[in-house]
Amino acid sequence: MTAQTARDIIEASRYLVLATADAAGRPWSSPVYFAHIGFTEFYWVSSPGADSLWILAKDGQPDHRIPVPLS
Repeated sequence: MTAQTARDIIEASRYLVLATADAAGRPWSSPVYFAHIGFTEFYWVSSPGADSLWILAKDGQPDHRIPVPLS
């Protein structure tokens, strides 16, 4: 995949999948709406009581992917 293809996919996407694990190692993931700056900084919004916030507050190690439809 070229850098331009990756930028095109990011620009065409409205959400990404944020994933992490809790303290017991159980995986957790959720689609979230996002915005980016310069294709290197990604920002997302979540409800203040959402699982994502307390897991990330303890772990601080999120992983994210942008789903790409297979054609």
